[in-house]
Amino acid sequence: MSLAPVLGMNVLVAASLEAHGRLRSLMRGFDADFVTSFAGGVEALLRKEYSQIVVDLLFADSRMVEFARIVKEQHPSARLVCVSAVGHPLGEAAVSRVNARLQTLGYLGMVNLERRHPERDRRARARPMNDRRIEPQALHA
Repeated sequence: MSLAPVLGMNVLVAASLEAHGRLRSLMRGFDADFVTSFAGGVEALLRKEYSQIVVDLLFADSRMVEFARIVKEQHPSARLVCVSAVGHPLGEAAVSRVNARLQTLGYLGMVNLERRHPERDRRARARPMNDRRIEPQALHA
């Protein structure tokens, strides 16, 4: 999956080392600045005005919410997207706590970019193979 280029956007991607490659490929086509350390992220926020900021859950040893708070202070009009981009799935309770903390800052919550979806996978395994339906429109996607 690749995103189409968008003109007029200054994008900062604050990624963990584990998610850096995946987020870089997702951001192909964007002129984005990438940082992998908390200090580098704060420095980037002070150096440049960003309209879009992507923060990985594991950024800077899982300091995503702390970085989101700094983004809110330094760039209040920026759109912030908090993502979980690598194979470290959180349980429902942990996701709920992270989302609640992000919502107190005025953000909607975290987006899961992981390819594995434990709940959907569990439901799929519970159904017999002959009950798995393929929708006709999926064949033309």
